[in-house]
Amino acid sequence: MNTIWEVRLRPDLGWGETIRRRFLSVAMVFGIGFLLLSSMFVSTLLAALLFPIGKNVLVWYLALGSAALLRALLLGPRARLTSAARL
Repeated sequence: MNTIWEVRLRPDLGWGETIRRRFLSVAMVFGIGFLLLSSMFVSTLLAALLFPIGKNVLVWYLALGSAALLRALLLGPRARLTSAARL
């Protein structure tokens, strides 16, 4: 993948720092995957519980609120938007 994106490894970084950065990248991918799976689980659970009632709007707001709560619990008050996320 480094060849495709024409990325060169920094020569001033040691092996330990390179491995740490790669580990953090993989951990972030798994963290985002966990958030997506847990959000899908909560949304499915809410839809299954509220389906007989027919309150689709209520399901939408509950799923959105639970996703926002999961994000707030995971990231906490230290979360900051990057310049790409502010657009």
